[in-house]
Amino acid sequence: MDLSSFLGKKLKEAIDAHQLIYLYQNDIHFIRIIDLPKLWMSHQDLYYLPEDNIVGSLDTLVMFKTLADKLDSAVTGYNYEQNQLFYKKLKEFDDWMIQTLKENQHTPGQTVTDLVAVSHKNQKSSTQAILDKLEKIPFGYYMDVSDVNKLKYLKGTAKKFVAPNIRIISNNYDNFNYVIHLLPQGATKYAEDLQKAQIYFNIKNVDVTSTGLLSKKEEGVPVKIVKQGTKYKREPTFLQKLNALPQNKYLDVSLMNNKGQAMSTIDKSQMSNDYYIATDLNIVSNNYDHFMKAINMIPNGTIKYEGDVVLAKMFFNIESSEESSS
Repeated sequence: MDLSSFLGKKLKEAIDAHQLIYLYQNDIHFIRIIDLPKLWMSHQDLYYLPEDNIVGSLDTLVMFKTLADKLDSAVTGYNYEQNQLFYKKLKEFDDWMIQTLKENQHTPGQTVTDLVAVSHKNQKSSTQAILDKLEKIPFGYYMDVSDVNKLKYLKGTAKKFVAPNIRIISNNYDNFNYVIHLLPQGATKYAEDLQKAQIYFNIKNVDVTSTGLLSKKEEGVPVKIVKQGTKYKREPTFLQKLNALPQNKYLDVSLMNNKGQAMSTIDKSQMSNDYYIATDLNIVSNNYDHFMKAINMIPNGTIKYEGDVVLAKMFFNIESSEESSS
């Protein structure tokens, strides 16, 4: 198959938007290079060809002669941590995003989320379009966010996760989580929905103390019975403390340990100038390492809060190359 005729103008569009082309299920998708480590968590043998700006499975890439000849030198989940070219490409994207943030951060009314959205130029459904559609859900229906570019209104279905407190359904956790975080204080208001979605989709490393949910049997979604938590009292986790914060309060994670303990709740007025105050979530820190420790305790935190990560690096004067090599 001829690659140039298959891609058409898509390759130039991806390069102009600082994104990669992900060939998946005979279709063309756009992703950012910072999304690759997350993809490799579940698809280690996904092949990335840096010089071609293309990602795909072996079965897909061998269909194109010009790509098949380059697979021996491809980057995968098995070797990317030792691949200097991958980190060079990662740094190029990081530098571009930092420059974009600097150029736009003084625009009145803009948030970090708005600024980081510049790196999602090919996303068809804007944040406002999603929010508008959510407000207009017909009575008795749910908004299906399985594909945020093709939002639909559907009845509740056993084949998808049905949120208990908001009329949203999805066949995947990432898009459900993405839409919840678009809502004002969504992670706090719908913490129970996020927790049950994590159980339904079998997302690992989530502390569940007391909830009951039986996921519906479906191909690709494991049946998982969640039992009531034990009755002994345990210290709230970092995420539980974060979700339970009173209004105008922040978690000081400057001394937080690896178990998510040793934090304090403080008011903004109590902070000195050496504290970085996160923009998109209520945490503060007087050092970069513990700030990142807190971010990494949030599922997909470095991706969800990439804007804050970039700004924290600037605040603490951390060089981009240090994070790339960590």
